[in-house]
Amino acid sequence: MNDAEKYANKGVKSMKQEEYVKEQIASAKSRKREPPRQEDMLKRFRESRASRVATLGRVEAALGRDKKAKQLLEEAYKELPTDTAVAGGLGELAAKRGDAATALNYLLPARLSGRTAPSTLAALESVYRKAHNGSLDGLDEMLNQEYRKRFPSAQRGHGGRVVNHAEPVLGKTEHLSQPAKHHLFPMTNPDTQARFKFYAGRGVPTFAIDGKTTVGGGSRENTKEVYEGRQGFNPDIEKDLESPAEAKLTLTASIAGGVVKTNAAVDQVQGEAKNLMVHILLVEKSLVYSGENGIRFHPMVVRAMGGPQAEGFKFDPKAPASFDQNFDLAKVGAALKQHLDDYEAKGHRGESFKFIEKKYQIDAADLAVVAFVQDAETKHVLQAAYVDLAASAPKLVTRQR
Repeated sequence: MNDAEKYANKGVKSMKQEEYVKEQIASAKSRKREPPRQEDMLKRFRESRASRVATLGRVEAALGRDKKAKQLLEEAYKELPTDTAVAGGLGELAAKRGDAATALNYLLPARLSGRTAPSTLAALESVYRKAHNGSLDGLDEMLNQEYRKRFPSAQRGHGGRVVNHAEPVLGKTEHLSQPAKHHLFPMTNPDTQARFKFYAGRGVPTFAIDGKTTVGGGSRENTKEVYEGRQGFNPDIEKDLESPAEAKLTLTASIAGGVVKTNAAVDQVQGEAKNLMVHILLVEKSLVYSGENGIRFHPMVVRAMGGPQAEGFKFDPKAPASFDQNFDLAKVGAALKQHLDDYEAKGHRGESFKFIEKKYQIDAADLAVVAFVQDAETKHVLQAAYVDLAASAPKLVTRQR
């Protein structure tokens, strides 16, 4: 550990602003590019140096030199307020000295990042237990409130029409996610992974809008541009909302005794497509999980898909068709748990790991069913429907495309 302190100190001292700027300019010239703006280079320098200061601070904390560690981490925090390791380190130090209010101020956002170190998670739980008679009851709700306070969201309707949205699989619009090195989703399952392959997903995240796939996303700060920009998702969605439906789709669903019973009936198919499928999806309307992308609330998460091998139901578009699909919630939950247990046991790309939490429990009070008619060749969606199982009297909501 003393060697770690030595190298960390050396790393901080080697950061010289004048030399850094010269190197940035020289690097740009060697690539025949314009040098970055002065203010951008200085900002990068401060952040790079702060990262090294943070490393030194964590080393000092490990050595038990709390006062020096606090000073270094606070210095780093000024430039890196969203750095989980920095916030977590400060939170752990505050918890150690018994300053619960300061500890929570740092530990809560660190936990919401999804990249929480075990020591930071332990510190958060310890502080919370001390204030709540040894119980963790209410901690999740505290995290939910903190997330909503930091990241308020707005929702917009569109004249009563609905675009079915499910994650990682949707009707008209699909957001397809696979486990990746630094972004392991405990919400994927074999059904949704197969769907990822159906769309030939190449990266995370992959979006498919009416058969057109797009790879990529962006930071929280770029959300508006990614969604509403010229190359964003919304223009295609708005266009589809105004187009007429190409099939009549009637969806009914009910839940009793832990079993969701559904029926999807399709008729009046337009066009010449021959390879049509009806897909029936069981979705959880809102799942809470702080992933490494910082997102905590995940809407319309697919828990299971219907049809033989979960691939939907093929039908003849020239005649009316009707399909029943039952989802046994206990079996769905058990299959999800088995999938996650197996993934942990096998490791990720040869490396062992554990999920922070496994999202296999099914909340029967927060379920909905989505159905859509799709051309399996072009991936074009003709119509979609949605039933909210939590409604006292389930309502059928269809979207005219």
